[in-house]
This record gives sequence, C-alpha cells and structure tokens, in this order.
Amino acid sequence: MTTAKVYALLVGIDAYAYPTVPPLRGCRNDIQAIHEYLQERAQDSSAFDLHALVLEDGQATYQATVDGFREHLGQAGSDDAVLFYYSGHGAQRPTAPEHLALEPDGRDETLVLYDSRDPGKRDLADKELAELIRQVADKAGHVCVVLDCCHSGSGTRNLYEDGLTVRQAPFDDRPPLAPTFPQQHAADSRQPVTSRASGSGWAELQYGKHVLLAACLSSETAKEVDVDGKHRGAFSAALLGALESVGQFATYRDLIKRASTNVLSLVKRQTPQLEVVGGASFEEGFLGGKLPAKGSYFTLFHHPDHGWVIDGGAVHHVRMNSDVDTTTLAVFALDREPGTWTDLSASLGTATVTRVMPHLSAVSVAFPPETAPDPALTYRAVVTSQPVSALGVWIRDSDGGAGAEFLRAAIENARGAGEASLFVREVKSEAEASFRVSAENGTFTLARLSAEPHVNRLVSEIEGLTEASAREVVARLEHMARWQLTMNLENPTSRLAGSVTMEAFLVTGPPLTPNPTDVRPDPVAPVNELHLRYRDDDPGKAPEFKIRLKNKSGEKLYCALLYLDESYEITNELLQGKWLDKGEEVWALDDQPIQSLVQDDWYTQGITEVHDRVKLIVSTDEFDSTLMTQPELDVRAARLHKGRDEDPRRQGSWDRSLAWLMRSAGSRKLGRSHFADWLVADLRITVVRPLAGQPLPQAGASVALTPNVTLDGHPSLRGQASLTSIPQAARDLNSPALPPALALVQEPDIWQPWSFSTSRNGEAALAALELHSIENPEAVTREQPLTLRVTGMSLEKGQHVLATGWDSETQMYLPLGVGRNEAAEKGGGVTVNLERLPSPINERSLVSAVRILFTKFVATKFGLEYPYPLLRAVKLQDGRLSFSEPHGVTDLVTKADRILLFVHGIIGDSESLARSLTSPLLNLARPYDLVLAFDYESLNDGIAKNAADLKAAMEKVGLTAGHGKTLHVVAHSMGGLVTRYFIEQLGGQQVVGKLVMLGTPNGGSPWTSVQAWASTAVAAGLNLLGTTAWPVTAITGLLGLIEKVDQNLDEMQPGSGILTSLSATADPGVPYVLIVGDALLDAQKRPLLEKLARKLGTETIFVGQQNDIAVSVASAMNLPAERHPAPVKVEPINCDHMSYFRTTVGLEALRNALEPPVPQPAQAEAGYPSNSY
Repeated sequence: MTTAKVYALLVGIDAYAYPTVPPLRGCRNDIQAIHEYLQERAQDSSAFDLHALVLEDGQATYQATVDGFREHLGQAGSDDAVLFYYSGHGAQRPTAPEHLALEPDGRDETLVLYDSRDPGKRDLADKELAELIRQVADKAGHVCVVLDCCHSGSGTRNLYEDGLTVRQAPFDDRPPLAPTFPQQHAADSRQPVTSRASGSGWAELQYGKHVLLAACLSSETAKEVDVDGKHRGAFSAALLGALESVGQFATYRDLIKRASTNVLSLVKRQTPQLEVVGGASFEEGFLGGKLPAKGSYFTLFHHPDHGWVIDGGAVHHVRMNSDVDTTTLAVFALDREPGTWTDLSASLGTATVTRVMPHLSAVSVAFPPETAPDPALTYRAVVTSQPVSALGVWIRDSDGGAGAEFLRAAIENARGAGEASLFVREVKSEAEASFRVSAENGTFTLARLSAEPHVNRLVSEIEGLTEASAREVVARLEHMARWQLTMNLENPTSRLAGSVTMEAFLVTGPPLTPNPTDVRPDPVAPVNELHLRYRDDDPGKAPEFKIRLKNKSGEKLYCALLYLDESYEITNELLQGKWLDKGEEVWALDDQPIQSLVQDDWYTQGITEVHDRVKLIVSTDEFDSTLMTQPELDVRAARLHKGRDEDPRRQGSWDRSLAWLMRSAGSRKLGRSHFADWLVADLRITVVRPLAGQPLPQAGASVALTPNVTLDGHPSLRGQASLTSIPQAARDLNSPALPPALALVQEPDIWQPWSFSTSRNGEAALAALELHSIENPEAVTREQPLTLRVTGMSLEKGQHVLATGWDSETQMYLPLGVGRNEAAEKGGGVTVNLERLPSPINERSLVSAVRILFTKFVATKFGLEYPYPLLRAVKLQDGRLSFSEPHGVTDLVTKADRILLFVHGIIGDSESLARSLTSPLLNLARPYDLVLAFDYESLNDGIAKNAADLKAAMEKVGLTAGHGKTLHVVAHSMGGLVTRYFIEQLGGQQVVGKLVMLGTPNGGSPWTSVQAWASTAVAAGLNLLGTTAWPVTAITGLLGLIEKVDQNLDEMQPGSGILTSLSATADPGVPYVLIVGDALLDAQKRPLLEKLARKLGTETIFVGQQNDIAVSVASAMNLPAERHPAPVKVEPINCDHMSYFRTTVGLEALRNALEPPVPQPAQAEAGYPSNSY
C-alpha cells in the first residue's frame, strides 16, 4: 500500500524589505509551531510522509513563493494532501483593468511577501493565488489553505484594536504590473463557494477544489498576541490549540468552531472563517483526514520556569475558578493505550491546575510515593473534572446603597446558612460581568450582557429595594445563569468531536410522514446556524424544520437535545435521551415538524426577531436530561422564591446534572472507577416574523408604525410601510448588509444602528423602515420629503442619525436624510426627513420594495468642542501624537528655527492632518524643530475672521513680521483660503516662508450648497469610492455639514467677494505649491462616481471634469501665473479630497513640496510615483 504524502508550504514573514511595511513579531513563531505539529503527527503515525518547505523572512520572496507552489506543492498526487499556510501582512491594491469584472470595488486582496513593495515587485494578489491553488488542486487529492492575515482597506481601525499588532500592511496604490504568469480562470469559471459566516473576503480564491481557513472576516483585522512569552498570531495560536484538542472524528466544521472559541479567549472582534470551494466539504477531516488526531489528552511535563505543566491553557479551555474549584486530570504513562484512559485504577496519579496561561497550565501533582513523577519524563494527562464557573454580576446603584447591600447579602446567602450562590458572584466592573443589576428609582432592573456591544438582554423589573425583592432578584439571576451555563456548556478535551452529526431540514411541500425516506425536505446543512422567516403569504404560520442525528462513530453513544429560548426556558422535548448504535440515526420530536416562534405578546410589542439554541449532548454514559430543564423565566421566578424552602431538590438536581457533565460523570471521591466522555454541539436559530405593513396616508395625516414611531402622509407617494430589524432587512435584500464603509469599521463607539425599539434580548429589534408596493418613489424630494417621527428619544451633542438605502439602479447605498431633534413645543423626539428614495427592488413577494437603514454616528472631536481659535504644538513620540497646552507654545517657538504649521479645512481638525507625521518612511517632521496646528471654527465663521484669528494666534506666540525663523504652512481645502487671506490681506507675507495647499478651491467651488457637496461626499465615502477607504469619523464630520447652513461655502462660490479680492491682491512674493487630486484617474471608479453623481443630481459638477470629489483641478490651480516665484502646480495625483494625508501618493507629494528631492538618475521603475519640482 502506497503511503500518502502531505506537502506543506509554510510561509512566515516578520521582517520586510521595504520600510513602509511595518514589522511583525509572531509570524515565524506561527510557522515554526505548525511545522512542529506536523512533524509530531508524522512521527506518531506511519499513515503519511511529511514534505515541508518553510520560507521565513528573506526566503519568502514573491518568486520563491510561486516556485514553492509549482515545484513543491505541485508534486502532490491524487492520494496526497497539500497545506499552504501563510502568516504575515495582508493588504489591498488596485485591480488590473482586465479583472474589473471580478472586483466590483476595484481592489485586489493580497499577500505581502518579503520583497512585494520593492521597485518592480508587487504583492501576491488573490487572483494569482487562486491560479496557483487551481494548478495544485488539479492533481492533489486534498488542498487546505490557511491565511493568518487581514486585508481590510481602512487603516483607521488600528487605533481601536486590541492585541499587540495588526497584520495589515498599507494599501499599495501603485498601478498593477502585468501578470507574472498567465491566469486561466475567467469570471464565469468560478466554482461554488460556501462560507461559515459572511466570509473572509478572499472571494477570488474560488478556483480549484480546496478548503480555506482565514483569520477573520473581511471587515476585521488579524491580531498578534502574547502567548506564553512569545508573539503569535491570535488565529494561528487558536487553530493550533484546536488541532491539538479535537478528536479523531473532528471535521473542518468542528475545527473552526473550536478555533473561533479559542480566538475569543485571546482577542475581541476577530471571527475566523471557514470556506469550501469546488466541491470540497465542511465534513472532511483536517488535510483530508491524513493526519491522525492527537487524542483527547494533554502532555504533562516539567518546565524549567513553571515546574509541572500541561500543554493546554486558555485557548484549550482549561479553567480554574479557585484553588479548590479547578480542573483536575488523571495521569497515565506515555505508552498507555487510549482505550484505558477512562480506567482511573490504571492511572499513575492526579494533576490539579493551579495557574492557567494561554497555552500552558501549571499543575500540582499527587502520586503515590512508589510512582513519583520523574522530571525527565513526559506523561499523558486526561481531564476528569472541570469547574462550574459562577457568572459575574455587576451592581449599579444610585439609591443610597440600601438596594445594593440587600442584593449583595442575598447573593452571599443564596443557599442559606451563609452559603453563597453557586451560579452568580459580584464583580467590580461591567466589563467582567455576564449580568447587570441596576438599583435605581426604587426598582431592581436586570439585564444579561451580550458579548456584542450595545446588546443588553432585558428582563422585567422588580419593584421595591427590599430584602425580599433582593432575594427574588437573585432567584432570577440564578435562573438566567443556569440558562447561560447550559448555553456555554462544552468539553474541549472530548475525543468524541464529530462522532454524531446534527442536520437541520426546512419543511416544505406536503405534510411530513413518519418515515423520513418518504419526504423531500429542503436540507439546510449540516450547519450550526439556521435562519427562519414567517411566510409572507401566511404571516401567522410559524416556520417549521426538522433535526436528524446520526452516530458516525464506532461505539454506542447516548444523545439528548435541549432547546433554549429567549424566555430562559430549557426543554428536552425534542429528544429526552436515546442510545444510538454505530451508524444509527434518529429524528428529533419523533420526526414531527419543529416550530420556532416569535410569541404573539412579543410581536405586539414590536419584537420581530428571536434567537434560540438547540444543544446536542452526546455521552458514553446515560444521563437524565430532565434535570437540566427549567420553565420560562417569569413562571420560574415566581416559583423559585416560594419553592426554595418547600423543596430545594429541584435546584439541586440541576446542580448535580451540570456537575455530572462538567466532572465527566465520575471521580474517585464518588467511588467510580471510570469517567465518561461527552461533548456538545449547537444549532443557532434565528426566527423573523415581519410586522404587517400599514398603508401610507394622505398628506396631513399620519400612521403609527409602533407606539412611538409615526410616518407622516405624503402628497403623492403611495404604498405600504412597516418597521423591521437590520439583520432581517439585510437577509431579505439582495445587497450588502451594510454600506461598505460601515462594514469595514464595526466600532460601536463610532457608529451603531439607531433603533426605534428594543427586543426582549436587547438587540436592535426595529432599526429599518420597509416601504413596499411603492408606485412613485421619485415623488420624495427635498422639497416634499417623507417624514418619520420618533418620540421618547433625542440626539445628544455630537450624535448624528443618517438614513441610507440600497439603490437597485446604481447598486450602491445612498444617503436619504438625516435626523434632527424636534423642538419641545412640537412634541420633542427626533424627526427624520427623507429627501430621496432609492430605486426599489423586487424581492420575495414584495413589489417595488425599499428598505431604509438608520445609523447613529458619534462625533468625539468634531463640532464646537474646542475653545476656538486654538494654536498648539504637535508632539510625536513612539509613533503616537499628542498636543501641547496653548500656554506653552511661546517658549517652544522661541527655541525653534524651522517650524511647520498645519491649517485644516472646512471639515476635520488638525489632528487628521498631523497624523501624516506618523509615516516612518516619509518623516515629514524631520526638517523641522517644531510642528504647530491651528484649529478654528470652520462651519460658521468666515474666511476673513478665521484669517484674523490666525494672525492673532501667531502674534501671541512671537511669529510676527521679521521673526527670523523658517515657517512653512500646510493647508487643506478651505484652510488654504484662510492662509492666503492672512498672507495677502493681513501682512502674513512677512511671516510665512512657504504655503503648500492641498485641494484648495482657489477658483471657487462648483457646489451650490454645503448640503449638496456633503451628501455626495457621504455617498462616495459610504461606498468606498474614494481613492482609499475613508475613516468613518470623516463621514461623521460630513453629516455635521449636512445639518448646517454656513456662509463659508457662499464665500467659496466663483466670483465671491473674498475670491475676487484675493485674485486682485498684489504679488505677496511667497512660494506657493498647489497639490490637487483627481479621483477620476482611477479608471474603474470613474464610471461608478459618475453614476452616483447622476443619481444624486450633481452630474454637471462631476461628469467631464477632473476633481477630487470636492474641488476641481482647474479651481485648485487658479492662481495668477505672473507671481514671483511662480506657483508650483503639481501634476494631479490619484487622490480624493479626504485622502491627501492618508495615502502614499498624497504624502509623497506633500513631502516633495516641503523638501524638494535631490534629482536622481532615472530608474526603470520606481517603488512609488513621486513629483519633482
């Protein structure tokens, strides 16, 4: 029999050749760890031979990687498996024109190889990688690709990420080179791809049969973390932990689920992805099952620093609550057969966890004297007991402390006789808590806190801050905790992973018969997520599905199903318990259809979506699942308080049931000679029940969509309206779930859905407006808007609400209107005027459907928070920006000889400009002793006033005529006009040595109103039509402009008094450099921008002339040519109005303007384009 081979190409890059690519520290460690794992598995088995090629740092060039695919992985035959593992930076670059049909956003996802950014070299694009995979997959039996990197386009999110480092290199804005090798695939040759969630974003890897494991969603970043003193990729560490712990039947689906859980123990906001392409299967084992599983054990050995340890830690779900409530293990000789690992009498001793680290856990060992462990040997350690973790409660109190003290006492005496609750404990901060209790206004309010930001699962209030009500609160908390503990139940060391499959089927067609072979339900998986919706043609009928279990293992196993719904009820009606022989299957609920409901009383409160869970428990021993059931919370809460003294056995039975599972059903203390193995699997169920539509009323009337949301009548718009949830709208709509810019940056401190109501579980239940059967959407205009009124809510300072909708004509999201606080005399609340509607779609049974999303943006630095005007010094230390206090600037100016001053434009503040100083390659601050920034009120004050304020601020710090220093000014947009006015009208020519203007409308702005420009700019930003992805904070600032009417845009109109006076000014004799971008230089985005402009009615401004989305090239260059020195007019660069200080091309143009480069001999191809003067 021929031995199968595993060919591995392992690429890890910490150090890159080109200095613009930040170094990493954990990639080589990742590759070494996976290499060691593969070597260990190969040594443990004769089933396969390992052939690994490792490329690290300078070895991992573009050509070496391509050759590794062709010459090394290309050797694999039909009986062999292939692994390509990449750990390093990911990025994006412009798509080549011939591939635009494959990339609607005009961006390739790329792997950044060692020499990718050198002159004449490029990253390895997704399409090139796809072709390499296809070539290998044509001959190999199994191909697996692992990518521990990210490629999202927004670098601004890095400021908010946890972890040590983010594996995301800068966008490569150089034009694509010709393909290094011919690519055989075309747009119509893609093969089917299935993803575990919304996808990694590596959409072009849809060629060749393979399995893809990616570090994160396309909207997230891949982080590095510290694991036992070493830098590691969070995903790589989590994946290796999963590989080391899953059982022999584990599939890729089991592997990614375990890895996803492991990642969350290391970082936040990183969701590993599993995708299969070209007929590959979720249900295959890792590398096609060529590698034998390690087995459900840890290795016990003596560590030089930590003493006795096991090779399992937090990422392996080893737990420790206290010295007495911790994980225990049975220790066996290394040569002991796995079949004897449940025989405790054969163990050498025990190990007890004393400290949990990411990948290791320190243990104390207890052996009989005659078998004391030898530090020179290693042992196998099998988990026999795990702790049941009490969940944290954070108590928020504003009523003098009495309620909080009653609650603390009730927790500490929950079991009577001074014994504390087993299920809940007080914690000191909300971040540590699973639950929150507020003791305010004479009432206890309970909430279960979700892992997702702003998701607080609500429970009814309890009146009175008394001892009795505190006991009732604890009873409810324990009820919720039992539900949560059951929800979280897992056994990470089980050898049974994948032994029993759980399949879900949608019920369609005729009624189902008792014999499943006689029906043809629609299969949904095997899956772990199921989305159900009430039928549009029968809105009162709940959706139905079926569940089938099948034993794939070689042993008899006991199975039960628990159903957990949002009322905190747990039932076992689907399957109380049944032994399944090898190959046997069973249908839940005796093969009857299962209904998941949105209950009528919830529905009438506006709750349209619920999230339930089915929990499969599999064990080698029989157990009583009835002991884990409990009724819904309100019923249970009423009984718990009364029943505790009457019959405490109910609560105790649940405790014993959970303890049985967590302690593997046995220990020596219980007199058992063996312990059971068990595992759990989950099916997450989302059920949607849309609200019924209401006819749109005539003008002068209104219709209530919910008790607090009304829609005013419109003179001519006809149709129906209803509210829905964003997830529901996204699933129904054949469109991206969110505007692309928001999908990139899912930061609740920056933006979040603006909901009209809260669901029972606290999620944004109603945050979208659905209009259907629309006859004339064009009737909605700025002059005749469609008005939505929301009572009982208000917008705080710095908050903005934006309504957006997917337009079927342009295939883009459009801004439709903004929210404003209504005056108290008009009833208060928030009013949203929709000034346009997107082109409708036809979806499901709806005709001419429009769905509108409402998003709240939070501005932390935009507006009138500064004490304008403000002149400060900018400090840069260790890559971080800070600003001095104004009173200290004078001393700094006195000591400086060369000074750089930033002046921002109509939107933004100096920090957004000064961030350009953080570029290590460009080092803009190098020629200067001091960097200053001038902030001013750009929305309401005129150009002349701001110029006078600039002059006064300069004089105050000693920068007056004849100051004897070098002062260069960098001004953006309107800031250029402010600075020009200071120079040309207020004597600033004796103060300023050079002025560099970026995107300044010297010849005037073509926009008739600030709202018109800001709305168009918001649309461009939301749809990622800038030359790079804009930070969401920039979009927030634009919303502030939409909501205001200011004079500054009037002053920037062609022929205005300000511009006329500037054009007539005598030559100031100051060197000017004019930099302007042309967003239409990007060939693939030009038609999209022009299509968007036509949709918004601004085509006369955009179409046919060069512009940066705000300012035309002609206007920016409009300065008298006869000045001396003559203005330097830089050739238009590929940049937009919001990106001058964020892109390489913009920053290089700025650097060259401030410090013209020394002419160099011509080269065949420069690493980045630049301008010379």
